[in-house]
Amino acid sequence: MFWGFQHARCAGNDTPPIVQTAGGGKLRFTTKANGRTNDHTLLELSQTPPAGTTLAGWSTEDPAKLLRKTVQGSHHPAGDAKKSSIGKLDGLDSVSFTAEGFLVLAGVSHLRVRWKNNKGVTEGGSSGSALWYGRRWPKQFVIGTLSGGVASCLNTTAPDWYGSLARTYEEFGKFRRLIDPAKNRE
Repeated sequence: MFWGFQHARCAGNDTPPIVQTAGGGKLRFTTKANGRTNDHTLLELSQTPPAGTTLAGWSTEDPAKLLRKTVQGSHHPAGDAKKSSIGKLDGLDSVSFTAEGFLVLAGVSHLRVRWKNNKGVTEGGSSGSALWYGRRWPKQFVIGTLSGGVASCLNTTAPDWYGSLARTYEEFGKFRRLIDPAKNRE
């Protein structure tokens, strides 16, 4: 795993100043993306992260309460250094992704995001990356993971869809127990 591997701009290819590595992890939970269910995976780190790193918070707040709120995407396109994007939570959909593209369906499994002009976009190979809500850490929380979309450096106004963490939390008891063990002992 890479830590501190990031760029400040779209399609940046200069070498980041800080790159630290640590061992992999153990698969603890995964789902299949099928348009009705989200695509989420949890890994348990096999080593302690490098000094100076912090844990990411998460939120299962009802996504409908976050509509039109500012969100941030953090992604590693095709394994490249981290990029960040700022946008708005634009709507709730269910999306089915296929080899030919995608189909938007009725439902609320995915968070639709549109990126702000000149504030970054996602790039190919960013699937699985985090969508954050909140100003900054420690009051910034993961609310979804990227399933797919059509935004790119050349198509900055197109939407992306993130699987809703709240939806996965409600649908999968194992996921709920792993990320919230104290609540599930009550």
